[in-house]
Amino acid sequence: MKRFYMGLLIGLIVGAVAVISSTAAAQTVINNMIGKTIDGQYPVSISGETLTNPAIVVDGTSYLPVRQFGQKAGYIVTFDPEGEITLEPDLSKIAIIHGKSTESKKWEDDMNAKNKLEADKMNVIINLGNDIKKKNNEIKLAEERIKTTKDRADTHPPLVTTGADVPYKESSQYQKDLESIAKDEAEINRLKAEIAVLEAEKAALEAQQ
Repeated sequence: MKRFYMGLLIGLIVGAVAVISSTAAAQTVINNMIGKTIDGQYPVSISGETLTNPAIVVDGTSYLPVRQFGQKAGYIVTFDPEGEITLEPDLSKIAIIHGKSTESKKWEDDMNAKNKLEADKMNVIINLGNDIKKKNNEIKLAEERIKTTKDRADTHPPLVTTGADVPYKESSQYQKDLESIAKDEAEINRLKAEIAVLEAEKAALEAQQ
């Protein structure tokens, strides 16, 4: 029903503007109004806001306060001293823009921005999870290398050198293996520290979901 009345009112004002758009036509309207009695007046409400000046009814035709109605309906109203009134859409206030109300368009834009933010956040969470998994795999490989080297040290036969056999744990090769173990252990500690930071960041983002 509200949409019907809005359509009726817009039709009335557009009709009034069309009639008043020329000086001759305006004079005709004025002449036809002279001597006639106003049948009644009615308050006009646009989106719940009542205009200061009411509409009047003369011989069954409603006449609206053009400036107030036009401005409330989202138009820029101008008056030409020669007698022409024009209405131009005010794109900053008009109710419909490209078939969508400004409120619904704002809501749609807000939702799109929110969805994009959520999607970006989810991508960050997924990437963090992949980084954590990758670093855990690197830790696993380093631990396997350490275990293999230590097991070899316990079972390695003496090394044959010129003139004598040298026990493996007394050889230069064993010292190199120890250095390799130390390097892997340092790498494991570094990876664990990085994983702790990534997990904290991931948990913080997940808490915002």
